[in-house]
Amino acid sequence: MPLDFGRNPFLDATAGGMLAAVAERFSEREAIVVADRRITYAELYQGVNRCARALLAAGVKRGHTVALWLPNRPEWFFIQYACAMLGAVAVSLNTRYKAHELGYILDQSEATTLILTDRLGPVDYLDTLHAVLPGLFDAEPGDLAAENFPHLKRIIVDCEDPHPGCLGLRDLGEAAENGTWQSRVDDVAKAVGPDDPWMILYTSGTTSFPKGALISHRNAVPHGWYAGKVLGVTESERVLHALPLTGTWGGLCIPLSTFAHGGCLVLMETFDPAVALHLIEREGITIWNAVDAMAIAVLDHPDLARRKRSTLRTGGFGMTGGGRDGLFEDIVHTLGVPQAYQPYGMTELNALCLLHYLDESEASRAISGVWPAEGIEVRVVDPETGEDMPVGRQGELWFRGPLVTR
Repeated sequence: MPLDFGRNPFLDATAGGMLAAVAERFSEREAIVVADRRITYAELYQGVNRCARALLAAGVKRGHTVALWLPNRPEWFFIQYACAMLGAVAVSLNTRYKAHELGYILDQSEATTLILTDRLGPVDYLDTLHAVLPGLFDAEPGDLAAENFPHLKRIIVDCEDPHPGCLGLRDLGEAAENGTWQSRVDDVAKAVGPDDPWMILYTSGTTSFPKGALISHRNAVPHGWYAGKVLGVTESERVLHALPLTGTWGGLCIPLSTFAHGGCLVLMETFDPAVALHLIEREGITIWNAVDAMAIAVLDHPDLARRKRSTLRTGGFGMTGGGRDGLFEDIVHTLGVPQAYQPYGMTELNALCLLHYLDESEASRAISGVWPAEGIEVRVVDPETGEDMPVGRQGELWFRGPLVTR
């Protein structure tokens, strides 16, 4: 049965309202660390407001869809929560998308705005974008007219140098620094409600093109607080986060369960096992969420024995690649994550729709989720008849409750 933690303080909150509350409560505590960059909750909230002013000044309105094609960096959160304040819908794009996937989602989501990085490692994102929008570099920045993408009006690049046909994210922020834009943001934010859409996350598309799940504030924000309570998250947590922000686990559940309780996300733009071990030691990481390939890479790394890991206490480890024999036991005993667990979730429900309590046995925590999240009903049914299956019989899982997306 779900644990009772009393009334959820964010039951009727928007993402912007939640962030405002935690920024006031934990203002001087670190919210995000990436490399040598450290951002407090006050600075996170300031960055979100700055981005909201910039997007509003650029023409983004309530109900517009804003596509994010960025790696794990603070600006991703600035934009995500700026959209929440403006009543816009953030569309999360996988950084590995090729041109045909990018074009499909820009069209299918009716994105009015695309915000991207210029490059990450060897990947030139503007080259890929140019394959989708061959006339981009000749366009007037902020006034794109693409025949195949009639809704797409502006391309915004998060980079140092300007690019033809594109607006610069930093330039927009500087242009919207006067107080009138902030008052407009505040007015718009007051009209946003918890049942308004906040995100579109796309499934993996294993049978065809990716499919979008429309996620409201109410689908995500209260559950972030609840999941954090179940997992014992406090303002002292240091959460190593290398999972992509483009998914429900990496982009919603982990950040929300951390931010709602004043913890700190230690971001990695790209995963590297040596860097992960360095950060676990340097930052005193208490929570690490990862997929099996990441855990195996760290367990097999030659630096494992010499790096301090005693601060680790819990984390979800998704066996998305099949794992290997004894992997969960190695995570608990060799890596040293005593309260590790295996999560269960999906894009349409949330990454932790079935949870573990940390005082469960190790054998129980090695199973993919056990207890339904707050407000969730689960049935195991015969998919042909819809009748409940008896104990010990396999069936199809049916879910009902506030996590179910549109």
